[in-house]
Amino acid sequence: MIPRSVVIDHEYHVVELHRYSLEAIDWCVEMFGSQGSRWFTNSANHNKIYFANSKDHLMFILRWS
Repeated sequence: MIPRSVVIDHEYHVVELHRYSLEAIDWCVEMFGSQGSRWFTNSANHNKIYFANSKDHLMFILRWS
């Protein structure tokens, strides 16, 4: 389920994970707060993380690549 705070008319930056990583999700919560308008995962299997801000996306890439 997509959070209600997600802006429909916005281009998000997406990271596709090879497998679900609770450690990466916990890191996002610590850095960016709980899922909502700033970032969120897909509800199907949490293998994609969507970032509203390109800087947050870059921080994630630098940390988890």
